[in-house]
Amino acid sequence: MKSQFSIGFIFLITFYSCTNYSKKAESLVPILDSSSSFIEISAPDTIQPGTEYCAKIWLTTTEQKLVHAYANCDFENSLVLLNEGTLDNCRIKLTDENDTVYYCLKPMKTDTSYHYRIALLTIDSNKKYHLNLANLNFVTRK
Repeated sequence: MKSQFSIGFIFLITFYSCTNYSKKAESLVPILDSSSSFIEISAPDTIQPGTEYCAKIWLTTTEQKLVHAYANCDFENSLVLLNEGTLDNCRIKLTDENDTVYYCLKPMKTDTSYHYRIALLTIDSNKKYHLNLANLNFVTRK
């Protein structure tokens, strides 16, 4: 009798988990477009170690509106979570202010090249999402 209860309880948990997963999966859509033609970046290409590197990133089009900005993502396999307007498979969500994104850090190593891929998730007037990608590259030198 005790083992029948355990099997029934496990089935109930499995059914509940699968039901929630399918509802979540319905709200995911693939990225419509991936381009970097609408991004402008203002950032130094060389800095001294221990000083702050700060990149200013913004859209050059009025046809799309910034939703969120990200770094360190698996962009090839990312989906948009519609009910939250977010991109999955990302480790860092960047802050934005007045449709401008700032990516700042303070590298400490000397004579090192740094490469970061940034994504601006945007939406157009037809409610279609776009992923605008940009590369940030700089080196540290004394």
